[in-house]
Amino acid sequence: MFEYSRLNDFEFEKLCIDIMERKLKIELRYFPKGKDGGIDLVDDVINRNVLVQVKHFEKSNYASFKRSLKTEVEKVKKLKPKQYYIFTSQSLTPQNIKEVYSLFQDYMKSEKNIITREDIDRFLESEDNLDILRSQFKLWVVTDHVLKDYLNQEVFIDSEVLISDIEEELKYFVQTDIFNFCIEILERERKVLLYGDPGVGKTINSKMLLLHFIRDGYKVRFSTNGDIDTIKRAVTLNKDLKEVIFLDDFLGQHYFKLKDGQDQQLLSLIKFVEQHKNKIIILNSRVTILNEANNAYEALNRYFSTQQMQMRRINMNEIRDVEKARIFYALLVKNKVTDDYYNSVRRDKNYMHIVQHRNYNPRVIEYVTLPIKVEAVVKTDYYEFILENLNNPKDIWRNEFELRIKDLDRTFMYILYSLTDTLVSIEVFKKSFNYYISTNLNVDNTINNFESILQRLNHSMIKVVDDYNGIKVGVSNPSINDYLKDATFRNDLMLENLKRKSVYLDQLERLYSPDDFNDVLRQLVVNEKVLEYSTIQKEKLHEIIIYTVAEHTILKEAYEESLNLLVSLDSFTRIGKHSMNKINLIQSFLQNEHLRNYYKIDEKLGSIENMEILFEGLSFEEHIILLDLIINVMMKNRRIDKVDKDYFIKMVLSELEYYIDTYNYINTVDELCEIDLFKDDSYEELHSVKEVVKGEVMSIIDLTEDADVKSNLIRVLQEFDSTVESYIEDAFSEVRTSRKTKPQKLKGNSEISIDDVLDRPVRSYRV
Repeated sequence: MFEYSRLNDFEFEKLCIDIMERKLKIELRYFPKGKDGGIDLVDDVINRNVLVQVKHFEKSNYASFKRSLKTEVEKVKKLKPKQYYIFTSQSLTPQNIKEVYSLFQDYMKSEKNIITREDIDRFLESEDNLDILRSQFKLWVVTDHVLKDYLNQEVFIDSEVLISDIEEELKYFVQTDIFNFCIEILERERKVLLYGDPGVGKTINSKMLLLHFIRDGYKVRFSTNGDIDTIKRAVTLNKDLKEVIFLDDFLGQHYFKLKDGQDQQLLSLIKFVEQHKNKIIILNSRVTILNEANNAYEALNRYFSTQQMQMRRINMNEIRDVEKARIFYALLVKNKVTDDYYNSVRRDKNYMHIVQHRNYNPRVIEYVTLPIKVEAVVKTDYYEFILENLNNPKDIWRNEFELRIKDLDRTFMYILYSLTDTLVSIEVFKKSFNYYISTNLNVDNTINNFESILQRLNHSMIKVVDDYNGIKVGVSNPSINDYLKDATFRNDLMLENLKRKSVYLDQLERLYSPDDFNDVLRQLVVNEKVLEYSTIQKEKLHEIIIYTVAEHTILKEAYEESLNLLVSLDSFTRIGKHSMNKINLIQSFLQNEHLRNYYKIDEKLGSIENMEILFEGLSFEEHIILLDLIINVMMKNRRIDKVDKDYFIKMVLSELEYYIDTYNYINTVDELCEIDLFKDDSYEELHSVKEVVKGEVMSIIDLTEDADVKSNLIRVLQEFDSTVESYIEDAFSEVRTSRKTKPQKLKGNSEISIDDVLDRPVRSYRV
């Protein structure tokens, strides 16, 4: 039933403690370990009334299991417990159980003192023990081979890169109190923001949260490049689908890169999630970038305020020392660090200095346990090696980059950084790399340098991922990007070479400051050299040209093809430091006579079909603003008539109906009202909420200056008066229920110490 092989030896012991304490109704403690590394649990270290032997032998055969038990017989005789229990992940036949019982029958009440895999399964399947099961996330999230079944289904929509190593990550994931709290929050509030230092575990915790909800039938929407608009359009296409949205590093990976207006776009997506009970959103960000965003955008700061509690902010830095110890142990097991290395860490409890180090960070710990790093260290010096890296964490990749890879390998890594923070198509990368080295006379171009370096650096500094949409390449660890960013911008000569030999405008956007990039872009568009570049996403080249043409009133016949795509642009465009939504772009082209006449904008917008495309993906407020713009400009110039106007008014009225249907009544009720939990009718409060809702709708309606549009919108709002009232009554009921209900706590039963985790050999069990 349950896949116990996912648990390392410590995690299995923890499961044993929780189960046996509940079965026996006593408290158990770790018993001091012997030289053989055997792990025992005891009720009283002095009297030793109850002794529990834990045997994590799922992957071994019965003969090995029995041989191991025979070595315990003399120890048990010497300790003379009143009751001796064996707790094992091994499946045992009735005959096996009889044989084991015969070894220890003087200290066992019955054969029931032998708890087998099947006994554990039955215990965990009971509703009464759900809290223990949920405290073992690796068992709770999926059973047996079901994880493969989940991953083979199309639950990760446009997110295949996310699952490339999720199975492996689950094996070594450490379930912390913070993770448990995040599950509680998401099950109750459906939105959470994780923040913390680089490498603290934001992304892996987010991915494990996704697995939790996949188990409940959710699909996944994922973005790690800030493409909020695409995500928003995707989730609105199927409002009834159960979806969890994950925006990784949603404010930028190395530095704050949310553009003007994108804060409102993000808040719009979050509000959409709030309005749909089958949608969940998980955000994460580095703490420094989140602080910068809060300073830059008042609306974001207000929304993410912990006082208003509109969205919970969870600080991932606040894991306990014993959880740091568990992460350290999990990485030792994962990377197969042997005891001849680990003994220097265990000696004099040196692990305390690691776990409690001011610079402790899971990413640093992962680095110092990598096989290629461990093997280069003298075994007796392993503890000093770890401490040195904790004392100087910024030097981790500098030595690797400057001293241990070839000159051309470094160029390869610089070019990769110039293209992406995450992953890039191997074809795009190869084209950029080959162009860069094509004019370098010192490079031997008789061999395939790209493929040679790709193979040489794979699994060390880079990773190659097949995400079903083609092969992509990225750095193997986000901290490499941190180092490359610093190295690139400190090396003036390399930076200039990268700019000069860029193939993609995306590279220039990453290599120039935002202000400088916009200046460079203007020059490229003015002299038509922009057409000599490509963009990683083909449509972005047209967006860049349209934006720059509008911003600087550039009139060039060469850009006619791009301008033909004006109506089908995404609703939000980001170029360098600046941004412009579709409405502002249309406004620029309609109100600038030079642009409007030269590019024949009226013809491009004049048909009903193009107008419908133009309105796609816009909010109710944006519908009104755009319709007003069209009426004011195009009707005056007789490009559209009254019939067209009436058609567009119907579109806006439909958006108003949708706005009323999806308005976040629950949040409004929750924020405005002190509801009496035992009182069914709260007419005054209901009326006050309705006035707030109608006031917000009217503030949007008032944006229009057209009398026909306004009168029609007010008429529909009045017709929906009873509908609004019904939605508010439902919201009162939900808020009343949620305030009565206390969330279930996910917790184990026993306290453990750092010594319990790390004062043991690491060779005893492998996941």
